[in-house]
Amino acid sequence: MKIVLNENDKKGKLSVEKQENQMIATLKALDIDLEKNFSILDFNGTYKRKFLGDSEVTKVKHYQLIVNDGKTLGAVYEALDQCDISNISITKTSHTELEKLRRETKLKALRTAKEKASDYADAIEQTIGKALFIQEIKNIANHNYYANNLNVANQVNVVGYGSETRKIHDLNIKPITITEKVMAKFTLI
Repeated sequence: MKIVLNENDKKGKLSVEKQENQMIATLKALDIDLEKNFSILDFNGTYKRKFLGDSEVTKVKHYQLIVNDGKTLGAVYEALDQCDISNISITKTSHTELEKLRRETKLKALRTAKEKASDYADAIEQTIGKALFIQEIKNIANHNYYANNLNVANQVNVVGYGSETRKIHDLNIKPITITEKVMAKFTLI
């Protein structure tokens, strides 16, 4: 998540340093490992010259905080809101087993491709044989490239496309959607 501290966000013009100390104390009270999960993304200031008044410098600091679950996210948001820090946004959601889930989704897509190829073969009273070619597809619109390369060693191939989408609901926020596409060529027997 991204947290922004801005001196202009406060009516009493609380300095960024005081807001930062308050925020750090609050995060420590929530047992968040600041060494590992907290960092400064950006720090800048603007100087405003006033004609009939005191010139002023306004400071803004951007932070990144990594939280591991929706419960902690809610606790952080509530605690910082009580400190009048409300410029908070979620910048990225992920899952610790994302690669494993992608592999599983690809395997489901491959099984779907095999089922489709088998259905096509059944329609012409044949069965599918061994898979000759398996490829992950990043953009299914490019599948016409393979249409000209279906004959291998005088065998007829059935091409099955499989696509699987999976949603992960581990967090109490927007689910992560995984979509994988696979193309497989099978011989006909």
